[in-house]
Amino acid sequence: MRLTRPAQLRVLVAGYALSTIGDAGVRMLLAWITLERLGTEAMSGVFIGSAAACLFGPLIGRGLDRWPPRVLLGASCLARCALLLALSFADPQTAIRYAAAAAFLTTILSLAYGPAVAKALPLLAAEQLHEANALTGVAFLVASAIGPTLGGAALARYGLSAACAVFAVVSLVNIPFALAVSFERARVGAGQARPSRSFRELLGTLSAMPVVIALFAMGVLLNFCLAPINVALAPLMLSFGAGPQGYGFAMALFVVGAVLGNAVVGSRYTRRVEWDQSIFASLGAVALGLIAIGLSRSPLQAAATMAVLGAIVPFFQVPMSTQLQRMIPTEDAGQAFASLNAVTTGAAPLAAAGAGLLLQRMSPAALFCCAGGASVLLCLGWGFFRRQEAVAVLAYDGQIE
Repeated sequence: MRLTRPAQLRVLVAGYALSTIGDAGVRMLLAWITLERLGTEAMSGVFIGSAAACLFGPLIGRGLDRWPPRVLLGASCLARCALLLALSFADPQTAIRYAAAAAFLTTILSLAYGPAVAKALPLLAAEQLHEANALTGVAFLVASAIGPTLGGAALARYGLSAACAVFAVVSLVNIPFALAVSFERARVGAGQARPSRSFRELLGTLSAMPVVIALFAMGVLLNFCLAPINVALAPLMLSFGAGPQGYGFAMALFVVGAVLGNAVVGSRYTRRVEWDQSIFASLGAVALGLIAIGLSRSPLQAAATMAVLGAIVPFFQVPMSTQLQRMIPTEDAGQAFASLNAVTTGAAPLAAAGAGLLLQRMSPAALFCCAGGASVLLCLGWGFFRRQEAVAVLAYDGQIE
């Protein structure tokens, strides 16, 4: 892989991985403590984090476009370190009392890294953007598994204060990585960076780019189609008599499949496939995978299908991210990707709630089949959109009347 600035990319990915380890671990700690000490009703406080992403995500993205991103990343890491140290030195009852507020603040402090990575990749790996997105996908998945594992082990062995201190150290170590990444233009002849647009101006620009709007919509709608994984998979495994071990095994296979899928997407072979064809094929394959889970007759069959489904998803995510990064100006990438993350994060609880309501009226297997049917419609919708785009281009060129 020939990269524009490979050392900078390694620093960026390492910092992103450390940030993800801290985010995933802290979320696990706060969720577990609230559930164990205060009961399931208090878990609603933890999900305030979704509201934080919706309210503050676009503002933080705007900050990434207006000010040096490395400063915001370093400041967020330092603030998160201070917050976790405060929790580690507080008595357990105080920490539990403010768990919901801590979840809200830690979510806000974690919102900068994802959009910053999306903003930096076109500058650091302009010629290998597809592969760089696959690499960051692998880093995110592995770090997302390490964070809760580390947090659970520290919590079980040493208690809440020590667990918070561990993740405070992770945030502290992340500061030099955040400050070391350069967001200056690296491409010769790219021209001088212009001032970023206001949010209203950005919306006007993006609204004139139908492909960007379609990709945004596809990303959000796919999350709704995949919602049964978080809601209906556990009841499905219980119906097979598998219990929590079977559910955990299936989810682990999904992550393993996603890691392998990102590795395959990042290979040279997949570059021969057009990005829109990859999205179309992956949406169809997701539909088949969801239906196959619904038709499973054993926990092993369902778990194996989850692994395949996990391997399919990167064939949608990586081309989508790559194409968005190529079409959205770098000067506006921070608020554009932060807004996409805000919409996706805000839609996640709605998708889970909708899946939960449907689960009260149908079996888990039927819900997976319905989600597969919705994915078929999504696939056909994308195919129709690209077909109309091609016809419009031909008409503009005068090849058809």
